[in-house]
Amino acid sequence: MKRILLPLLPFLLVLRLAAAAESATPAAPGATNAIPRRNLLITADFFEYNSSNKVAIYTGNVRVVDPPMHTNEPPTTITCKIMTVKLPLEGGKIESITADGDVVIDQGSSHATGAKAVYKAVTDFVELSGDPVLVTTNGTLRGDLVILDRRNGKLKATGRVRMELRQDTVGKNDAGLIGAKPPRPTNAVPVKPQP
Repeated sequence: MKRILLPLLPFLLVLRLAAAAESATPAAPGATNAIPRRNLLITADFFEYNSSNKVAIYTGNVRVVDPPMHTNEPPTTITCKIMTVKLPLEGGKIESITADGDVVIDQGSSHATGAKAVYKAVTDFVELSGDPVLVTTNGTLRGDLVILDRRNGKLKATGRVRMELRQDTVGKNDAGLIGAKPPRPTNAVPVKPQP
């Protein structure tokens, strides 16, 4: 089965990377955790783009590798059978991304699976459905629907919720099941201790 890098992908990547650049906080001069943003890579068996409704559809063995914005963040890898990307009619940021069929999302030690994942830019939510399971170093979360609020670092699940937390991680300096977030770079000058 041959995987191809799709010819219209650079056009879509420019829009996606421009959106990422708009939201990125510039690092302080000399900061070690800022790295040049590498390109998003999408491979699939088939690609279709409809310019009238601004919808891109990737079909068959879809794999997305999204490199980290900072050195202390791992890359995100998504695999699925079909991925649909909705772009705004007038240009700008991606409106939504829908991954269908045997969805797997990996980022560092976090692993999520489900039948469908939907990202909506307006809310910055990722909704995982179809027997979703989220596994982190802190535990496992299941439900009918698992929702990650990326903007606020919140996680919730609805319907037949089952959570298993590792005993050795409860109460540590972390955010529960989501885990501790790596510090983001800032423009602040570090405070030196006074003698």
